[in-house]
Amino acid sequence: MPSLNPHPPICLASRFDARPWSGVQVVTVAATPVTLPAYGTGEGVFGDAMEFLNGRGSRDDDFGGGGISGQTLALLAQNGWTGAATVFTAGIDDDDRVWLESSLEDFALDAAAGNAFLGFPAGGTGNVGGGAPFRHTASAEWTRGNITNIGLVVNPAGAGANYPIYVSRAQSVVTFVRNQNEGDADALNPPGNLERLIQEAIGGAYTLRLGIDDNGHAYMAWPTGLIATVTWDSASFRDRLGFAGDEAIGAIGATEVLTATHPLPGLHVAPAGLEFMNPGVIDDSVAARLTSGAYVSNRVAFVPQWQLGFRLTGSADATDLHRHWFDQVLRYVWPGAPVTLYQHWGDPRRALMSHQVTADQPGYDLLYTSERNGYQGRLDAYRSGDDQANSVVQWSSAPYRTRALITMNLSGAR
Repeated sequence: MPSLNPHPPICLASRFDARPWSGVQVVTVAATPVTLPAYGTGEGVFGDAMEFLNGRGSRDDDFGGGGISGQTLALLAQNGWTGAATVFTAGIDDDDRVWLESSLEDFALDAAAGNAFLGFPAGGTGNVGGGAPFRHTASAEWTRGNITNIGLVVNPAGAGANYPIYVSRAQSVVTFVRNQNEGDADALNPPGNLERLIQEAIGGAYTLRLGIDDNGHAYMAWPTGLIATVTWDSASFRDRLGFAGDEAIGAIGATEVLTATHPLPGLHVAPAGLEFMNPGVIDDSVAARLTSGAYVSNRVAFVPQWQLGFRLTGSADATDLHRHWFDQVLRYVWPGAPVTLYQHWGDPRRALMSHQVTADQPGYDLLYTSERNGYQGRLDAYRSGDDQANSVVQWSSAPYRTRALITMNLSGAR
């Protein structure tokens, strides 16, 4: 079963336009300059900041040169495999459970705290048994949101030593398991995301990851001691990601993280979730009645629509985001602009309605979630063109500025 969280945090995100920094050196990581590509026609515009930062996945290829590399669950298991010849694959099954599979040789997962993030027992598992292929399927739900300091230990059944897998920080379990080049509708711009550009510049020894944290701040993360300095070469690019330029590298266990001081412009996380989410349709059609009493008609478009509402935190709340919303989010989300709604911030998969589940499309995989009949996954839409352009917050008590209701209409699909 999926997470079944009835009131998850949500996130609204604008598209991310990287074209102003086409061909520009934007950052220096580990004393190595990183330059964005010179974007051609139709390039440089990303669905949202997550797509730009990490391509909605992990690398599935050799980016260090000279051997197997990559950062997906399957490839990390493959990299250190010491048993007989085998090939690892991983995914999420129709019950929304993570699985890890070996094609030829059996294996166990040793006891490790990181097991629980993926839904495996913290005390480990025995060998699968039976015949090949050998698949371990998690017995519990996977953790939503960022995962940090994840350690697993793959133990071959035959000759060979057990091998620890370590992840500094990943955007989510889905991001960790899926390839950036998965070959589905979310495998967008796999060579052009910032994480990959930095990795290509600094080399495969630096297993750096980029993402957005649970509070909506951009971050870079890597195993402790690998990277000493990060310097922003473009102030405007730095500001677009929410960094102030004077952040100190912090430590979380064996992981070092550089986290932006400010929430990411164009992106807003509402931890209290949606106040309401009302679906509807826009039916653009024309009908005319004939003298006989019959009708002729022409349908131009039949477009899904959603009316949503959430509470905006103010100066009386623990975290004041109202200036960020008006100054740094609505700037990028005008009527008619593309907008992404994560109905559960921490699960980046697309929403799937129950009637869309078929023999060809399971209810849960690395691309879709059908939890709550489409009310839990990601919606890629537009802010309605007829939405009110002028926005004014109405505080319930002006001197205290706490939890104002914000409404927005979304329509269409992209």
